[in-house]
Amino acid sequence: MDRDLSSKQLETLLNESLSETWKCRKPRNGESDKSRHGRLSQAFVNATAKKFSCFFPHQESYWTFCRSFHKPEEPDEDPKEKGFGLHELLFDIHVCQFEMIPSLKESKNIFLPIVKRAIWHIESELDEHDSGKWLKDFNKLVVGSAPFKMFIGPYKDGQNEAIKKTLRTPAEYASGKLFLALIPHPRHWKNFSKKELLKRVCLWQYPW
Repeated sequence: MDRDLSSKQLETLLNESLSETWKCRKPRNGESDKSRHGRLSQAFVNATAKKFSCFFPHQESYWTFCRSFHKPEEPDEDPKEKGFGLHELLFDIHVCQFEMIPSLKESKNIFLPIVKRAIWHIESELDEHDSGKWLKDFNKLVVGSAPFKMFIGPYKDGQNEAIKKTLRTPAEYASGKLFLALIPHPRHWKNFSKKELLKRVCLWQYPW
């Protein structure tokens, strides 16, 4: 039985992730706008991955893959703490169930993790103008096998319905429970208070 997240829980999770990332919005010394936007976009994805990892803890044989998310491995860690030896696996965020199997070196009592099944596939693309980038990432969700999937795109006044329309056709071919979330691109964060920013987080379940 899959552990489900309701739309309300998912919306809360996204709001909390964006709220945490908003605290890091100020530019660092010598940081260009483009670098800051990329840093904040990745920070939001990482914050979202951490929220998912709390809901799907590795102690219960779940694993959340995400770039720059896991701590460095320690040689004396428990195998379930040590993980897979990689951060990202196919998707921006990929939640899986895993199990441990013995390696060929059975005499050394070494166990290795394998993916048992996918639970969540999540892709994020906040470019406001290039629908090709949205579709490139969305196609990954279509071919994925997870029962739950989400695409996070750019919120922009006057454009949200166009984004929904663009993604509606490929969404027809995706299996599982599919969500579309929109958040403002980091370039706009300076224009809003945190409260105003969070009001612009949108979430729909397919069909939208």
